Amino acid sequence: MEDVHELTKKLVKFKINVSKWLGKNAINMFELDKNKNSLSERQFLILAHLDVFNQLTISQFEKMFHISKSSISLTISKLELNGYVKKEKGSLEEDGRKVYICLTDTGKAIVDEINLKFENFFNDFFGRLTKPQRKKLILAIDIFNSILNEEEQK
Repeated sequence: MEDVHELTKKLVKFKINVSKWLGKNAINMFELDKNKNSLSERQFLILAHLDVFNQLTISQFEKMFHISKSSISLTISKLELNGYVKKEKGSLEEDGRKVYICLTDTGKAIVDEINLKFENFFNDFFGRLTKPQRKKLILAIDIFNSILNEEEQK
């Protein structure tokens, strides 16, 4: 069991190091056109989730991000004000009271722009690693993703 404890400690340390590294190196990642507002990390995560799931409710965001509905609602209102998201009522067949948050074309363009910045940023970073380092990292990521996928299937 001590290897489980060590693995847990290393994963927590890894998460902290990634957060520090991103904070230090990706400071301009969410800077958009100079005439527009910048996005916060939470705003981008909301847009990115909508890009993957197409539409989500405030309650679904609350569960995903573990933050209050009021906080999520405030963030979504700012995104809506900037034209990045829109609200759509659910169909009467499911529950007409549900309100779904969806990306607008402008929101999709922003997600694509930031994803391209991320891709370029990481291409540059990973390009500085040696080939053996990249191979080890790819193997580790593949193993971790495989474990997560197995857990998701349970």
